[in-house]
Amino acid sequence: MYLFEDHTMYLFGCYNGHLSDRLRKLIERAYCNVSVVNYREPGGDRRGWFEGPNQGHPFDARLANDVLAFARVHARGKDRQILGADCAAVR
Repeated sequence: MYLFEDHTMYLFGCYNGHLSDRLRKLIERAYCNVSVVNYREPGGDRRGWFEGPNQGHPFDARLANDVLAFARVHARGKDRQILGADCAAVR
């Protein structure tokens, strides 16, 4: 998924809800080129995603897999539900 016309950002791992500040900070420290976006829709729904530099395949896929695996391992409480960390192992 692309954010800008020049395709500089790669968006991945869309989720419903907002991740905690604790997990957001852990992810952004571990992956300095990745941002965690918690967004509120005009209707009030909470959504979020991760964004990082668009480097093309296979780099984008590897970044997404690494970040999502890291996030699921470090998620606690509500973050686990949002990310589906209680589901089957990350592929």
